[in-house]
Amino acid sequence: MRIRNFIILIVSILCYAYVIHWQFLIYLVLSGGILLIDKLKKTRIKKTLSWLTILLLICGFPILKGFSNGIIYGYSVFSFSAISYIVDQIRNKKNYSSIDTLIYLFFFPKMMAGPIVRAADFIPQLSIMNLKIVSIYKGGKLLIYGFFLKMIIADNILYSTIDGTGLNLLMQSVIFGIQFYIDFYSYSIIAVGLALCLGITMPYNFDNPYSAQSFKDFWKKWNITLSSWLKDYIYIPLGGNHKSKYLTQLNVLITFIISGLWHGLSFPFIFWGICHALLVNVEKYFSLQHRLKNKTLKFGFRAIVITITILLWQLFRFEKFDDIIRYCNDLFQYSTFNEVDIISLITSILVLIAVESKIIKHTIFGMSMERNYIIVEVTFLSIILMLLLLCPFKYTFNFFYFNF
Repeated sequence: MRIRNFIILIVSILCYAYVIHWQFLIYLVLSGGILLIDKLKKTRIKKTLSWLTILLLICGFPILKGFSNGIIYGYSVFSFSAISYIVDQIRNKKNYSSIDTLIYLFFFPKMMAGPIVRAADFIPQLSIMNLKIVSIYKGGKLLIYGFFLKMIIADNILYSTIDGTGLNLLMQSVIFGIQFYIDFYSYSIIAVGLALCLGITMPYNFDNPYSAQSFKDFWKKWNITLSSWLKDYIYIPLGGNHKSKYLTQLNVLITFIISGLWHGLSFPFIFWGICHALLVNVEKYFSLQHRLKNKTLKFGFRAIVITITILLWQLFRFEKFDDIIRYCNDLFQYSTFNEVDIISLITSILVLIAVESKIIKHTIFGMSMERNYIIVEVTFLSIILMLLLLCPFKYTFNFFYFNF
């Protein structure tokens, strides 16, 4: 176990150093400060230094952004992991070794876009040898499927340009929203699969988000570990929903603004957070989900929820307010239907339905020794593996979420 953990730590540090170059020194200094504070006895000085370190981690966003042309590789996950670690240690001190803490902070499968795991769930696994044939096989399944979703589906089948107007732009935006999800979903599956191959279990980050019944329900299904982190370390400490109605709405607004800032330090991301906060607050204020009794109205509301959510992803492509105005102007212009966009939209929806189907999920995420199950599983994995190896598609490892 010690050899495995040491190898994981070295590989993780090398991955960070390779991706972010000299800026990695800032990560090392911050992690060194966390280790130093961890060794101090429980005093006022330790608590003060802990909160100062959290402040430094927060300040790291604009500082690193200035040195990296607006892209902070790996820092979002690193900083949120570090902040949760420090806060949890303040609340309930655990005796973790320095190597285990560093592995938790720098674990390379979750480097770019999570999942954001808690130290209490992650570190105890480092002292248990979970590296078994079953976990390696399950991890291998996830890796094959994750790369298939990324390389074949997201990068090629769902590829779409955003250059139309009117209804064509709307269709292109929906295609982009589905592609954006499949791209992020594939990264999360690869991260979990790679961790399993190393004997470590990490949580899945998605639960069929585009089947959400409401805006609130969407955030229980999308980037689950980030939503959970924001709830536990921002929303609840602010008072959650135990304050007055208006303070609760303010807490929701602050939480979503921080979520926007986590993705990027520009106006479109802040505006994205504000929009989602308003949608969640309005939905709760009018109790929309409970008032809609008719099945047709419920279906219509779900369609509105998903359409608005997908359109708001467009904000992630923009750099300034003018880009938002230009997009809205193009969206409300008249245009005739483009047959290519219609076919692409239908294809995207069919792909989404297939990816979220129970039979696919059971085959990839399930485990059974039944003969029929094994035949279906091996056949499906063989087909997608052959597609990965033989199809002359253009591949890229530039996941959308790497840019935020």
